[in-house]
Amino acid sequence: MKSSVILSAVGLSLMFACSAKSGDDNGGDNGSGAGSSIGSSSNTGGTPNLGNLGGGGGSITINPTGGTSEPVVDNGECAQQNFVLASKPADVLLVLDRSKSMIEHTVPPDNKTRWDAVVAGLTAVITATDASVSWGLKFFPEGEGSECTALTDMIPAEIAPGNAAKVNGLITSTMALGNGTPTGDAINKATAYLTKRGASNQFIVLATDGQPSCPSGGDAAQAFAVQAITAAKAAGFPTYVIGVVDPVADKSTPPRLNAMAEAGGTSISDNPIADKFFQAYSQEQLTAALQAVTGQVASCVFEFDKKPPDETNIAVKVNGALVTQDKTKVEGWDYTSDQYMGLELHGEACKQVKDATDNKVDIIFGCKGKPIK
Repeated sequence: MKSSVILSAVGLSLMFACSAKSGDDNGGDNGSGAGSSIGSSSNTGGTPNLGNLGGGGGSITINPTGGTSEPVVDNGECAQQNFVLASKPADVLLVLDRSKSMIEHTVPPDNKTRWDAVVAGLTAVITATDASVSWGLKFFPEGEGSECTALTDMIPAEIAPGNAAKVNGLITSTMALGNGTPTGDAINKATAYLTKRGASNQFIVLATDGQPSCPSGGDAAQAFAVQAITAAKAAGFPTYVIGVVDPVADKSTPPRLNAMAEAGGTSISDNPIADKFFQAYSQEQLTAALQAVTGQVASCVFEFDKKPPDETNIAVKVNGALVTQDKTKVEGWDYTSDQYMGLELHGEACKQVKDATDNKVDIIFGCKGKPIK
């Protein structure tokens, strides 16, 4: 995954192709065949470049109307308004293992404790992705008393834009002294929190050394964790698994982490003998793994400030190529809800937007009775 895919915003050309004579009363003839301008519109031609967005993310160019390009509607008197809209950032809840095993073992190549490696890598990446990811944080276990003490609903840092300083402050001021590893309970609490928020484009990042021990230890605890991650995925919250393990000393751990990554729908390899989770044996590797994670969840959701005049008369183009609507949400695009206040790219169209360093995404609204070419 390229580092350039970490995007905080996407510039769109959102064009309302509405006839001034068939629409609102304020769109009278001004002698040029265009209706009155609303908001910040530009019909001056050219292609301004937004530059690098989101601290090193790819650049998205706006495609204004005008110039010598072929009209995008079939009626020259239609008013076209260009808006720059932000894509919805990814909402990521970090579920962080602070069990004592995180300080009782080290990882190569620098022989740092698992906790020190995690803290250094996490804080660096959370800072770097602050503009493109709305971060939240939940620790597990929460207490330092008896093993498998029940988790509460507490979210020390609720998901919010620009939350890096708060999340990192909580991480660096926390010690890995918890007793027990209630991974399944932690994921269930995370799922309940994300469900209550009712937002789109939400994800879980589970950072752990991979040995669930609660509620009953051993294989039962592992099965419970996998069951919880499976339920989170079914609820619409994929779980990315970051394992902090020594590949030599912790040979029993990778299969556990593999099962969690597969249950979360985020396996990084189809090879049956390869690891499915993000490996993090050092600060550098953990940083790279988390950069890949945040890149993969860069948003393909675009929200509107008003409904299309005709939800059946809309064109979506990526780099000039028409993308068709797909209500199965496998390829193409579809509305995010029956309120028609946003759409999401799926499949190859979404991948293209996230992988390329330069993209142009056009969303064109047409009026009733004015088909888009």
